Amino acid sequence: MGWFELTACPGHVPSLAEQWGRLAAWRRLAKDLPPGVDPWARDHLDELVAGEARAIELVAGGHLVHTDLHSLNILVADDGARVVDWAWSRRGNPAVDTAFLILRLIAAGHEPDAAERWAEAVLCWQGTPAATRTAFAIAIWGIWQLLERDHPLPHRAALTAAARAWALHRLDQRDQDPTGGDQG
Repeated sequence: MGWFELTACPGHVPSLAEQWGRLAAWRRLAKDLPPGVDPWARDHLDELVAGEARAIELVAGGHLVHTDLHSLNILVADDGARVVDWAWSRRGNPAVDTAFLILRLIAAGHEPDAAERWAEAVLCWQGTPAATRTAFAIAIWGIWQLLERDHPLPHRAALTAAARAWALHRLDQRDQDPTGGDQG
Protein backbone atom coordinates (compact mmCIF):
# COMPACT_ATOMS: atom_id res chain seq x y z
CA MET A 1 0.00 0.00 0.00
CA GLY A 2 1.43 3.42 -0.98
CA TRP A 3 1.68 6.21 1.55
CA PHE A 4 -1.02 8.23 -0.24
CA GLU A 5 -3.35 5.23 0.04
CA LEU A 6 -3.66 5.36 3.82
CA THR A 7 -7.08 4.85 5.29
CA ALA A 8 -8.33 6.63 8.40
CA CYS A 9 -5.59 7.94 10.67
CA PRO A 10 -4.73 5.51 13.47
CA GLY A 11 -4.75 6.66 17.10
CA HIS A 12 -4.92 10.21 18.33
CA VAL A 13 -2.96 12.55 16.10
CA PRO A 14 -3.21 16.35 16.40
CA SER A 15 -5.36 18.11 13.81
CA LEU A 16 -3.65 20.08 11.05
CA ALA A 17 -6.72 22.32 10.79
CA GLU A 18 -6.41 23.20 14.46
CA GLN A 19 -2.67 23.85 14.06
CA TRP A 20 -3.21 26.12 11.06
CA GLY A 21 -6.07 27.84 12.88
CA ARG A 22 -3.81 28.65 15.84
CA LEU A 23 -1.00 29.75 13.54
CA ALA A 24 -3.24 32.01 11.38
CA ALA A 25 -0.18 33.24 9.49
CA TRP A 26 -1.80 35.80 7.17
CA ARG A 27 -3.95 37.19 10.00
CA ARG A 28 -0.80 37.68 12.08
CA LEU A 29 1.10 39.17 9.18
CA ALA A 30 -1.76 41.58 8.45
CA LYS A 31 -1.43 42.98 11.99
CA ASP A 32 2.36 43.41 11.78
CA LEU A 33 3.44 43.36 8.16
CA PRO A 34 7.19 42.90 7.61
CA PRO A 35 8.77 45.94 5.91
CA GLY A 36 9.96 43.99 2.84
CA VAL A 37 6.76 42.02 2.25
CA ASP A 38 5.71 41.50 -1.35
CA PRO A 39 3.80 44.55 -2.67
CA TRP A 40 1.10 42.32 -4.17
CA ALA A 41 0.54 40.73 -0.76
CA ARG A 42 0.38 44.15 0.89
CA ASP A 43 -2.33 45.22 -1.59
CA HIS A 44 -4.33 41.96 -1.28
CA LEU A 45 -4.10 41.16 2.44
CA ASP A 46 -7.87 40.76 2.84
CA GLU A 47 -7.93 38.21 0.02
CA LEU A 48 -4.99 36.32 1.52
CA VAL A 49 -6.56 36.25 4.99
CA ALA A 50 -9.83 34.97 3.46
CA GLY A 51 -7.97 32.31 1.44
CA GLU A 52 -6.16 31.18 4.55
CA ALA A 53 -9.47 30.88 6.43
CA ARG A 54 -10.81 28.65 3.63
CA ALA A 55 -7.63 26.55 3.76
CA ILE A 56 -8.02 26.01 7.49
CA GLU A 57 -11.45 24.48 6.84
CA LEU A 58 -10.33 22.52 3.77
CA VAL A 59 -7.22 21.01 5.36
CA ALA A 60 -9.36 19.15 7.92
CA GLY A 61 -9.55 15.41 7.38
CA GLY A 62 -9.00 12.02 8.85
CA HIS A 63 -5.78 10.95 7.14
CA LEU A 64 -2.26 10.87 8.52
CA VAL A 65 -0.29 13.63 6.76
CA HIS A 66 3.44 14.21 7.05
CA THR A 67 3.49 18.02 6.43
CA ASP A 68 7.29 18.18 6.10
CA LEU A 69 8.06 16.32 2.91
CA HIS A 70 11.36 17.28 1.34
CA SER A 71 14.41 15.50 -0.05
CA LEU A 72 15.91 14.70 3.37
CA ASN A 73 12.70 13.03 4.56
CA ILE A 74 12.22 10.72 1.57
CA LEU A 75 14.73 7.86 1.39
CA VAL A 76 14.86 6.10 -1.97
CA ALA A 77 16.25 2.57 -2.32
CA ASP A 78 16.04 -0.24 -4.87
CA ASP A 79 12.94 -1.64 -3.16
CA GLY A 80 11.05 1.69 -3.10
CA ALA A 81 10.87 4.88 -1.09
CA ARG A 82 10.43 5.43 2.62
CA VAL A 83 9.15 8.58 4.28
CA VAL A 84 10.97 9.36 7.55
CA ASP A 85 10.84 11.99 10.30
CA TRP A 86 7.16 12.13 11.15
CA ALA A 87 7.68 14.73 13.91
CA TRP A 88 5.27 17.20 12.25
CA SER A 89 2.64 14.63 11.30
CA ARG A 90 -0.98 15.62 11.74
CA ARG A 91 -4.49 14.45 10.91
CA GLY A 92 -5.82 16.16 7.83
CA ASN A 93 -6.64 16.24 4.14
CA PRO A 94 -4.19 13.93 2.32
CA ALA A 95 -3.86 16.41 -0.56
CA VAL A 96 -1.89 18.77 1.69
CA ASP A 97 1.25 16.62 1.44
CA THR A 98 1.08 16.93 -2.34
CA ALA A 99 0.73 20.70 -1.90
CA PHE A 100 3.89 20.75 0.19
CA LEU A 101 5.70 18.70 -2.48
CA ILE A 102 4.59 21.15 -5.19
CA LEU A 103 6.21 23.91 -3.14
CA ARG A 104 9.45 21.92 -2.86
CA LEU A 105 9.50 21.27 -6.62
CA ILE A 106 9.12 24.99 -7.29
CA ALA A 107 11.88 25.76 -4.77
CA ALA A 108 14.08 23.26 -6.64
CA GLY A 109 13.65 25.28 -9.84
CA HIS A 110 10.53 23.91 -11.50
CA GLU A 111 7.89 26.30 -12.80
CA PRO A 112 4.59 26.22 -10.85
CA ASP A 113 2.74 24.86 -13.88
CA ALA A 114 5.24 21.98 -14.27
CA ALA A 115 5.08 21.16 -10.54
CA GLU A 116 1.29 21.02 -10.71
CA ARG A 117 1.42 18.77 -13.79
CA TRP A 118 3.61 16.36 -11.79
CA ALA A 119 1.06 16.43 -8.95
CA GLU A 120 -1.71 15.28 -11.29
CA ALA A 121 -0.22 11.77 -11.04
CA VAL A 122 -1.06 11.67 -7.30
CA LEU A 123 -4.51 10.17 -6.79
CA CYS A 124 -5.57 12.31 -3.86
CA TRP A 125 -4.58 15.47 -5.77
CA GLN A 126 -6.55 14.50 -8.86
CA GLY A 127 -9.85 14.96 -7.02
CA THR A 128 -8.80 18.15 -5.24
CA PRO A 129 -10.89 21.10 -6.47
CA ALA A 130 -9.09 24.12 -7.91
CA ALA A 131 -10.37 26.38 -5.12
CA THR A 132 -8.89 24.01 -2.51
CA ARG A 133 -5.55 23.97 -4.33
CA THR A 134 -5.52 27.76 -4.38
CA ALA A 135 -6.44 28.01 -0.69
CA PHE A 136 -3.63 25.59 0.21
CA ALA A 137 -1.14 27.64 -1.84
CA ILE A 138 -2.22 30.86 -0.11
CA ALA A 139 -1.97 29.31 3.36
CA ILE A 140 1.44 27.74 2.68
CA TRP A 141 2.75 31.09 1.42
CA GLY A 142 1.54 32.71 4.63
CA ILE A 143 3.19 30.04 6.77
CA TRP A 144 6.57 30.50 5.09
CA GLN A 145 6.23 34.30 5.12
CA LEU A 146 5.52 34.24 8.86
CA LEU A 147 8.36 31.80 9.57
CA GLU A 148 10.76 33.96 7.58
CA ARG A 149 9.67 37.04 9.56
CA ASP A 150 9.66 35.50 13.03
CA HIS A 151 12.37 32.82 12.75
CA PRO A 152 14.63 33.67 9.82
CA LEU A 153 16.87 30.85 8.63
CA PRO A 154 18.95 30.72 5.44
CA HIS A 155 16.61 28.33 3.58
CA ARG A 156 13.36 30.16 4.38
CA ALA A 157 13.69 32.99 1.86
CA ALA A 158 13.80 30.50 -1.02
CA LEU A 159 10.78 28.60 0.30
CA THR A 160 8.86 31.84 0.82
CA ALA A 161 9.66 32.87 -2.75
CA ALA A 162 8.55 29.46 -4.07
CA ALA A 163 5.33 29.62 -2.06
CA ARG A 164 4.67 33.14 -3.35
CA ALA A 165 5.25 32.00 -6.95
CA TRP A 166 2.83 29.09 -6.54
CA ALA A 167 0.11 31.14 -4.83
CA LEU A 168 0.31 33.90 -7.45
CA HIS A 169 0.22 31.25 -10.20
CA ARG A 170 -2.92 29.74 -8.63
CA LEU A 171 -4.54 33.15 -8.18
CA ASP A 172 -3.72 34.08 -11.77
CA GLN A 173 -5.33 30.85 -12.99
CA ARG A 174 -8.40 31.65 -10.94
CA ASP A 175 -8.55 35.15 -12.40
CA GLN A 176 -8.47 33.69 -15.91
CA ASP A 177 -11.18 31.09 -15.12
CA PRO A 178 -14.68 32.52 -15.63
CA THR A 179 -16.01 30.16 -12.92
CA GLY A 180 -13.70 31.76 -10.34
CA GLY A 181 -11.68 28.57 -10.00
CA ASP A 182 -14.29 26.71 -7.99
CA GLN A 183 -14.47 23.79 -10.37
CA GLY A 184 -12.40 20.61 -9.87
